[in-house]
Amino acid sequence: MLRLIVCLICGLTQYQLVVAQSPFGKYFELKVEQIPLSDRTLLNIYPALKPSNGDSVMAFMNRHKRRFEYILLNRTSFSSRANDLYPDVKAMSTRYTDSLIYNPRFIGYYNRLVSPAAALKGNSTMLSVLNGGSGFSKTEMMEVASRFFYCDGIRPNGEVTWHVCIGLNGVKEANWTKDMTLLEAFVFEAIFNTG
Repeated sequence: MLRLIVCLICGLTQYQLVVAQSPFGKYFELKVEQIPLSDRTLLNIYPALKPSNGDSVMAFMNRHKRRFEYILLNRTSFSSRANDLYPDVKAMSTRYTDSLIYNPRFIGYYNRLVSPAAALKGNSTMLSVLNGGSGFSKTEMMEVASRFFYCDGIRPNGEVTWHVCIGLNGVKEANWTKDMTLLEAFVFEAIFNTG
């Protein structure tokens, strides 16, 4: 019985050590910008990719930075407890990246985005890879893409003025029957890479 308890304690301790060592700290971080206003300073805290570190996964992520940043900005969050660590941005980043291992949806998105098939096949088959092989239709792709363009005015000559937006575009309000997150990330990147 004593041996069983010792084994359980050792096993739990070993498990805690593995869980506490998030691999995501190698690739992601929180950044903090101070934005001076007339009466105060506003903190802009956001997740970002770290610069390339020679790792092939990191190189792939940096080549496709916008899709990964889209997932980080729109499908992860950091605890307000991370704010309590400010101004220790490194500790804030560690808390954030450690929390990612407890986010199964993020891990699923991450695994699909860095899959060897996606890296090797390139963008031509990316739409199929992103949806687990079943693919997204062109109609779905166009519907998602249209959500990123925000009409902000019409000029006197009738020309529509617009900008690419991830906040006011209606993506969050869309009631798609399947998870379009990876398609959103891919299309968001494609919009900026064409033109």
